[in-house]
Amino acid sequence: MTAAIYGAAIAGLAIASSRMDPGSATSTLRGWLTAILVIQTANMLIFGTSRIATAVRADAGGAMIESHRLMPTSSVSAVLGYLVGSSAHALAVTVVNFIVGALIAASIGVTLDRWIIANGLLFFFGVCMWCVVAAGAFVTKGAMGVIVFLAVSMVVGNGATYLMVPTVAVLMRSVFSGAIFTLDGHVDTLHAVALAGQGAIAAVFFVACCRRYERSDHPAMGVGLSFILVGVVVVLAIIGMSYWEKLAPRGWRREVDISMQFVASAGLTLLLSLIPLANASRAWENRNVDRPRTTHPFAVALAVAAFMTMLVLPVSADVVGSLVLAVATGVTALLFLITTSYVLRWVYLAVPRGMVIGSIWTLLAVCGPVVADFFLSMLSDPSRDFQMGAISAISPLATLSLLSSDSNVLTAEQRQQAVAVGLIGQAILGLLAWALYHWSARRSRAVNASLALA
Repeated sequence: MTAAIYGAAIAGLAIASSRMDPGSATSTLRGWLTAILVIQTANMLIFGTSRIATAVRADAGGAMIESHRLMPTSSVSAVLGYLVGSSAHALAVTVVNFIVGALIAASIGVTLDRWIIANGLLFFFGVCMWCVVAAGAFVTKGAMGVIVFLAVSMVVGNGATYLMVPTVAVLMRSVFSGAIFTLDGHVDTLHAVALAGQGAIAAVFFVACCRRYERSDHPAMGVGLSFILVGVVVVLAIIGMSYWEKLAPRGWRREVDISMQFVASAGLTLLLSLIPLANASRAWENRNVDRPRTTHPFAVALAVAAFMTMLVLPVSADVVGSLVLAVATGVTALLFLITTSYVLRWVYLAVPRGMVIGSIWTLLAVCGPVVADFFLSMLSDPSRDFQMGAISAISPLATLSLLSSDSNVLTAEQRQQAVAVGLIGQAILGLLAWALYHWSARRSRAVNASLALA
């Protein structure tokens, strides 16, 4: 009933405004089409996702979820109920917007296929966000932060997230192309890639919702499922860098350094790799308790490092240069991931959850050397522009930036020296993490043996 009243109101306002000035009725109704698409976007991405997140948290945050698990309903049916049932109001408004917009489009000569394409692309992107937010709501109260982060980064950063992270550019191809808000009806291969990527990510998070619905004590994403997510992100990043000329929106036609996109994609991959790495580290530490067979964290590190070497394919056309960059990227990623695995395993010796400490460690390992190098540079010569050097290269992303960029300040020899020092520093950090873990593990075994004897 609410959706019907809303539809009658918006249709009446559109007709009344067009009759006020019959000479500009077409342009007025065209403006109403754009307004309906904006309302449709807000309805799908804000109202719909908030309703789903609220419904999931209402059950998963209390004891109600345990009652649901006793029911004969399968996890797939339950998750579909969260997605469709709690968003029924948003879906009704979506249908009303589509009907009213189709009538307005027909009255001003906009073909129905263009309207269907615009709403279809927007709907599939919204459903993908629904699955992501639903999976996040099973784990934390801040699941809506995904939508807030995308909106803030696009507005405040003037599209920096879209420009710097090719994976985001591919996934949001349908939103920023002319197929939605300008209704040009043009759909190309990149739209199909975007839909495929959205479908793959939605499927991963949908399965994560089902896993979390079944057992609260198990991670939403296991090693295999989270590794699939990392693989999808890497593939979309490669496609985004390879076809950036077609992806760049009309309003943001500015030069973007592909090396910066490479570093940003590598950073996103390392951040997401914490999920399979943390799951593997925790399962490995508890393998004698509940799982005799599990994936070794080193295997996850090797697999992620191998994936990251593929990111260099669009960066350099030189075969030798690409090979050198790929090897250096793999070594850098491997050092960071092995060090992080020891940090996580050290945490899991004492507590069952380590993602918070793992995230803090990642932030310090990535940003700490660059910040320290910046302050040292300012203290030594405040008038000189900051340029990353050997200290910054201890950060894995700074190492990749020095390897992939053609800096006019540092010579090739200086960059090679900085990278060598950085890799040595990363190896030393890995040895320290290894020593800390084994020392703590030895003490933990000694304490457990004393308690057993007592």
